[in-house]
Amino acid sequence: MHVLSREHGRAVLAYATRLAGDQTAGESVVRETRLGAWRDPQGVGETSSPQRGWLSRTARNLSAHRPM
Repeated sequence: MHVLSREHGRAVLAYATRLAGDQTAGESVVRETRLGAWRDPQGVGETSSPQRGWLSRTARNLSAHRPM
């Protein structure tokens, strides 16, 4: 988990913040995304590119299903 946060944390937070519309909502999306990665580590993958894709896709899906 620490490696994911270190390598992709800023990019995923910036993306989630843009999607969610504000910093607080973006941080919430990132927390939910990290929880999903923790629950299903095999789904995330082992190399950097698929990891970022998985994290970004999950953040997008979570943002789309958040109440406004």
